[in-house]
Amino acid sequence: MIFITNNPMQLFFLFCILCCIASNSYGASSRDREYQIKSKLISYFIQFSRWKNIPAQHFNFCTTNERVNTIVELGLDKKRWHNLSSKFIIVKPHEEEFCQVLFIDRDNTELWQEHLLKNKLINTLIIGEKQGFARNIGHINFFLADNKLRFEVNNERLKSSNITLSSKVLRLARLVNSTQEQP
Repeated sequence: MIFITNNPMQLFFLFCILCCIASNSYGASSRDREYQIKSKLISYFIQFSRWKNIPAQHFNFCTTNERVNTIVELGLDKKRWHNLSSKFIIVKPHEEEFCQVLFIDRDNTELWQEHLLKNKLINTLIIGEKQGFARNIGHINFFLADNKLRFEVNNERLKSSNITLSSKVLRLARLVNSTQEQP
């Protein structure tokens, strides 16, 4: 079967699948492979997001875990995002002031939940990977459905943080809001 398309979204997801297959041959753990795929999607989210204001000289990508930071940093596209060079930082609550993207891994969600409920982050794209994350505290959440990595977006929370996500990405997402019941 030959797959031919000019659609950038289809090409991107095909690329993610190929990355997953290629990473299997290098002996990476399944969790490492999962973060490699997520890093490709995150790079895509960044590329198709617009911040009203990025008050930094660098595009600061923040994570909450050193191992995740290393895997994501290696997997992210190293091009300049929004005409800024990228910096990768590991943060704890109250250290996220200069982050344009904050990726909260599933093991640190509880630590961040109370902080993010009390402190609204403006100009920071908050991405997580735990059930209910986008409904409760974040903007984008990864989840598995039918053994496939999917994502959901809380667009109302994104807009209130002065960030817009392209309709191209929103069409691929499951849209949620803060008032919906969890499935």
